[in-house]
Parts: sequence; C-alpha cells; structure tokens
Amino acid sequence: METKINSNELEQMRSQYDTLKRKLDSQKIVDDQIIRSAMKQKMSWIHRYVWLQLVVLFPLVCLLWLALVPSFHLSWAFYVFMVLTMGVSSVFDYLINKMSDSDWKHENLVETGKKLARMNRLRIKEIWTSTLMILVFVTWFFMEIWDMSEDRGEVAVVATGAAIGAIVGLIIGYRLFSKMQRTNREIIRQIKEITTETDQETNV
Repeated sequence: METKINSNELEQMRSQYDTLKRKLDSQKIVDDQIIRSAMKQKMSWIHRYVWLQLVVLFPLVCLLWLALVPSFHLSWAFYVFMVLTMGVSSVFDYLINKMSDSDWKHENLVETGKKLARMNRLRIKEIWTSTLMILVFVTWFFMEIWDMSEDRGEVAVVATGAAIGAIVGLIIGYRLFSKMQRTNREIIRQIKEITTETDQETNV
C-alpha cells in the first residue's frame, strides 16, 4: 500500500515537473522572441535612414544642383560626377546595411553577428571613401567657380560657403556613422550573450 502511494506521489511529482518544464521552455521561447524582435527594432532606424537617403534625399540634391549648374555656370561634367558619386554611395549604403527577416531567427544569430561585424568594417571603408569624394567635389567646385567668375570676392564667398557645407556634411555623416556602429556593437553584444547562454545550457 505504501509503495503504491509513493508511486502515485512520484508520478504526480513527475507530472508537475513536466508541466513546469513546459512552462519554463515556453517562457524562454517567448523571451527569446522578444529579444530578437528588440534587436530587429533597434536596427530599424538605420533601414529607414538608408531608404530616406536613396528615395528622397538623393533625388532632392540632384534637382537642387541641376538648378545651380546654370546659375554658377558649372560644367555638366561636374554635375554628372556629383550625381554618380552620390548615387553609388546611396546604393552602397543600402547594400551594406541590408538585413532580412531570416537574419533574426534563433538558428541564424551567430551568422547575423558576423554579418553585423562585417557591416561595421565596410562602413569604415565607405566613410573614408566618402570623405575623399567630398574633398574632390569641393576642390572641383572651387576650380569651376574660379574659372567661370571674374569677381574674386564672389569666388571667395561661394568657396567659403561650399567649404562650410562640406564640413557640416562631414560632421553629420560622422555622427550618423558613429551611431550606426554603436547600434551594431550593442546588437553583437546581445547576440554573444544569447548564444553563450545557449551553449552553456546545451553543455549542461
């Protein structure tokens, strides 16, 4: 009789343990989904900015300079150079920062972390290239103004304005670059924490 009671108690305990384990596993899955959703959300501002740059800012700048070309008697070669460099930069921004829904699946997190680290490295190369292109752009613009205008005072004012604009653009670009890099580093850290915990639980 006592053996039967003990057997029933053990069965009840086993059932309770299984129920508790299912609840904990379910909670862990929910928590994991929330964390991955939060990481994806944290990257969303970068995607919005890249699309804004590609679809709105790039066409607006092209239209603005299209109006300035005849006003400042600039060459069309200069305009084409500006459009091409901005267009290529915008497309590369999109390609570098492109992410897909599959990148945030649990089984892909390790690869996602590597992808984010590679993204950081490519952004560093891109910002140096963009800085070089801006210097070429400002130098060419100054040469165009110098050749087309006989009023050296006007040349100095326009060149100073262009230099200030370039500096402001570089500062804004660097701040955006730093924020993007910081966002990636935070997500990489979270991925490492999640994958490390998973490996420890698997080993146990």
